Amino acid sequence: MLSTIPQRVIRHIATSAGLEEVLADLENYEKVGSRKKHLPLIRDWLQIKAFRDGGQLVLQRALENACQTKDIIADIINAGIEELVHHRYELPGFSSLHRAARDARSVVNRAFYQNVYDSISKAQRARIERLLARQESEAHSEWHRLKQEPLKVTTKNVRQFISHLLWLVSLNTEKKEAKLDLSWIPPKWWKQVTGTQKRDADISKVDRRYFEICLFSRVWLELKSGDLFIEGSEKFGDWRNQLIDKELLDASLEGYCQQIGCPKTAETFVESLKVWLSDTIQKVDATFPDNESVSIKEGEPVIRKHTSH
Repeated sequence: MLSTIPQRVIRHIATSAGLEEVLADLENYEKVGSRKKHLPLIRDWLQIKAFRDGGQLVLQRALENACQTKDIIADIINAGIEELVHHRYELPGFSSLHRAARDARSVVNRAFYQNVYDSISKAQRARIERLLARQESEAHSEWHRLKQEPLKVTTKNVRQFISHLLWLVSLNTEKKEAKLDLSWIPPKWWKQVTGTQKRDADISKVDRRYFEICLFSRVWLELKSGDLFIEGSEKFGDWRNQLIDKELLDASLEGYCQQIGCPKTAETFVESLKVWLSDTIQKVDATFPDNESVSIKEGEPVIRKHTSH
């Protein structure tokens, strides 16, 4: 490994670390096996893990996640390095990082292309192919025409401008409106968002203002309940930072458990839950014949609203 590193790099590191005297002994360093013995000790001291021990999977996931929003290789590599450092892994060589970033970008981009391809109809695909094809009698394809900037509207070229506009509109005649999946919208929001009371109506348009308010209110509620999470959000606000440290926990745990009547150790806590659950089951089972709010129909429990007498 040391033989592949330029001597000027080795000298610079040794000089910066004040270890010029060891340069003469580096040639025999790997030959006697000292490097293999020192690596585990260094990793233990720095509390890091070898890249081969799971780092490849961490890197691959980080790179593919980064490629969802990034396209520049340097930005993708930086995201992978940040994740490896976060999980305390050694960094591989730059060539390995560069190759992994390119592979991840190719995988994600192919998935994007496939999603676009699958989302359009055969007629739309044929229309796109016709755009790219050039007739023998034509100098350019329709795709070339589509990319051209429209002329500025003047009294002289207004007819040409209208003709170009009508041609652009004709390209979209095969497009069909897709049915929106709005099943997640609560009943109280339905009319404001869709403009109709019917849940089974075909909705192709929504009120944008009410839709955005409804969407963000649902996101807020789902985040609050823990049913929704934002990947990578712990980098900006880690909930674990709000927890008390272990020393304070050990010092206050006994008093806290006494106040709420909770066992101190995990084993006794689990055992107390088992006893409480067993007692509750027996109590519910014993009172079930007299319970007017619950019944069993076709093997399933039916719960009715409790009415006070």
